[in-house]
Amino acid sequence: MAGISKEQFAKGTIWKLLERFTGRGISLIISVVLARLLTPDDYGLIALTTVFTNLSEILIDAGFGTALIRKKEIDDGDYACVFAISSIISIFLYMVLFSIAPFVSQYYVRPELTPVLNLSRYHFSN
Repeated sequence: MAGISKEQFAKGTIWKLLERFTGRGISLIISVVLARLLTPDDYGLIALTTVFTNLSEILIDAGFGTALIRKKEIDDGDYACVFAISSIISIFLYMVLFSIAPFVSQYYVRPELTPVLNLSRYHFSN
């Protein structure tokens, strides 16, 4: 296995840091804009939803992208396998989130949280 040069390592590190800081910066800007536009109650609802969607995103990725990068030779079957596994995990997590949404809503005493977590198009009613 051939090693990487210091220049390649430095470039990779810079790109990874740029990716991280850009993503975090955009997220911060969006959070500030939402905090200014929404009521505290609505912002709390968005924050609760974000917790569950971020957790799902972490579980969906599960390091498959890193595994593809580290593999010496990649073929179309590898990409298809990662896509299929990620899709299956996504569907499973959606079903879990859909199923537990009423319980999460009940726990936080926020009835409007159920349709938001279910990603439904129902209108909120009082």
